[in-house]
Amino acid sequence: MAPSMVRAALYRTDRGEFWVLFLPKAETFDALQIIEQKQGETYVYTFRGTPTPHSPPHSPLRMEARKTYFINSGNRLFVVMDDADLAESIQAAFRQSPNAADSCPVTKPPLMAFNPPSPYPAELPASSFWFGTENLSTMLPMNGTWKGLPHYLPTDSAFRNKLFWLHEGYDWRIENPPSLVVTGRRLDAPAPPLTMDEHANSGWTDDSHHPFMVVGIFIPTLGCWQITGDYKGNKLTFVVLVRE
Repeated sequence: MAPSMVRAALYRTDRGEFWVLFLPKAETFDALQIIEQKQGETYVYTFRGTPTPHSPPHSPLRMEARKTYFINSGNRLFVVMDDADLAESIQAAFRQSPNAADSCPVTKPPLMAFNPPSPYPAELPASSFWFGTENLSTMLPMNGTWKGLPHYLPTDSAFRNKLFWLHEGYDWRIENPPSLVVTGRRLDAPAPPLTMDEHANSGWTDDSHHPFMVVGIFIPTLGCWQITGDYKGNKLTFVVLVRE
């Protein structure tokens, strides 16, 4: 989305002041992620995904400021500088507001991005984001949808996908195959449970000291699926929509 589509306004109240960035009503900030890095007494914020807003002080990609709090509310993004109490009061107001449930509550990218520890790659294609914590994380689609998944065999009706998982401290030399189990159930209709390969495997790119875990899964039907990865009690659950 072009930055010119984002509008901004400054509000001054008896509780403090904050910026609000606006999109047209039919659009949201759900595909935007903000990366926070502290450099001395200054915080540096960079933006990935869409839209890339012109945030104060009018930089579309990078912002240096005091500690800043961002609150996503659909087509509005609240920006509160150096005032945790005001940010919490705004968040509390939205938690109390009723929202219509989505037909499939897909896992959306968190506004404040999670980046795995170096040297795992922090940069991903714009269509993906890291989801989870250092205990367990995986890559998910920005739009919450897996589309056009293949069948493992022409005679197999299930849809096949491979998931890559990270756990800080996993060592393929000591544990191979990794003790990763992936399960899943359909939320919007009855269906057999998701199944996985006989076991997960390990792999790495250019650093064998920081491997990842990979597992193939079989999704019996299209629909809304809740999927959970469990690595030695570290659990991570997300929801995706599987479409043709």
